[in-house]
Amino acid sequence: MILFFLLSMSVAQPAVDLCQQINEVRQEAGVAALSVSSALTFVAEVHRRDQNTNYKPGAVCSSHSWNNNAPYWSGCCYEMAHPDPQCMFNKPSELTTWFPFRGYEVAAWGCGYPSCALGAWLRSPSHAKVLLSPEMRSVGCAISSFKMSYCWFAREKDDIAYTGCFTIPLPPIPNDREPRPLPCNVTTTVPTLVPTPVPSLVPTPVPTLVPTLVPTRVPTLVPTLVPTLVPTRVPTLVPTAIPRPTKTPKPTKKPKIH
Repeated sequence: MILFFLLSMSVAQPAVDLCQQINEVRQEAGVAALSVSSALTFVAEVHRRDQNTNYKPGAVCSSHSWNNNAPYWSGCCYEMAHPDPQCMFNKPSELTTWFPFRGYEVAAWGCGYPSCALGAWLRSPSHAKVLLSPEMRSVGCAISSFKMSYCWFAREKDDIAYTGCFTIPLPPIPNDREPRPLPCNVTTTVPTLVPTPVPSLVPTPVPTLVPTLVPTRVPTLVPTLVPTLVPTRVPTLVPTAIPRPTKTPKPTKKPKIH
């Protein structure tokens, strides 16, 4: 079985939650909710990635600035003291083909989750004016894992609503190392993993060990030599000569002396 699934270029769920929270605040203020725009969400995501890798806090150019990346978009320095409004206004028409309208951006540095960014904007009169403007009809947001939040607004409604993926791929972004998923109109096939059958283990019969018979060495019998009995020669008895008794000499007559 082959499973088909849609690879979406989705924005992180916190960004979608941020759009919903903005609409909740607008409804509480008696202002109509905004439609979540595919074009504005796309612009917010591109700007988030661009600033993620290239923005330096405290620089003269604010977080509304764009690095030059021709031919995909034009670079500009948005100074808060001397802002260039076209730097912001033209980005939807530069990055999309179906939304050639002005865009208005609010940004928050140091907020990587919806309630932080929304609270910071509502405390700023100029930002709250954009969020609660009854003239606005569309919104699109992106939140960076590096604590940067962006939301874009427009007075026009986008005919293509954001449904979790974009219809066009992101342009190349210098130094962007984040994964680049395919746009939502691209499908791919993933084979179903078929488990490899595991063979039943048949025990290998263990042969009975038969001891090898080692023949006992029988010593060679060396016959004991029995001495031959040699008869002892009986010596011939030689009669011992019996000495004859010595005759006592007769005494010699003593000479006479005169």
